[in-house]
Amino acid sequence: MTTTLLALPTRFLRTAGAFAAIGAVAALTACGSDGESTTDSASETAAAETTANSFLDYAAVCDGTAITNAKDFAKPYRFQLFGDPEATGDRKNIVGLPTSSWYVSPTDPSPTNAVACFSSVASSEKKLMSCPFDVNGKKVTIDLISTEFKVTIRNARTGEVAGDAGTVKSKAADSCPVITTVVGGVTREILEPDPIELTRVLDSFAAR
Repeated sequence: MTTTLLALPTRFLRTAGAFAAIGAVAALTACGSDGESTTDSASETAAAETTANSFLDYAAVCDGTAITNAKDFAKPYRFQLFGDPEATGDRKNIVGLPTSSWYVSPTDPSPTNAVACFSSVASSEKKLMSCPFDVNGKKVTIDLISTEFKVTIRNARTGEVAGDAGTVKSKAADSCPVITTVVGGVTREILEPDPIELTRVLDSFAAR
């Protein structure tokens, strides 16, 4: 049996013009002796569902994974919110306004029955500015990008698409952020959705 080592990207934390390495992780992929990957129906089924132990586990719903301990998809809707990995390098959690009726506290995600997935509309992306920083003495430039997000609602219990909530624009920015997290190899940062517009589209969906 041949074992292949796959290295995942290194994360950096940028603070006031500097990055601090957070670390790198690796994954092992097992292959058959003939070079073909080995799978079975049981493992494929298991990959399609998971149990949420924290609010971050609900990010998998945006990829179609079912959360076995999620609440049934029904009113009142209670959302977790996650960003676009293709645009930012990972699926970041988006923080909603605690005053919203659909808000779920990160400390108790058990009421969650829906997930709002935000995907950047590539044709709407616009570079606002470039932010120079140092990574272990090496100069790195991160482009700050505004965009329009398509908001897709998924059933947390099944992972299936439940509807389209519309679109929202990025929040405004006129300077480089003091603190942010980026993934190694990614040289741009997509601004998060505007919280007022975000609240408007999710309030509208929740009222349907």
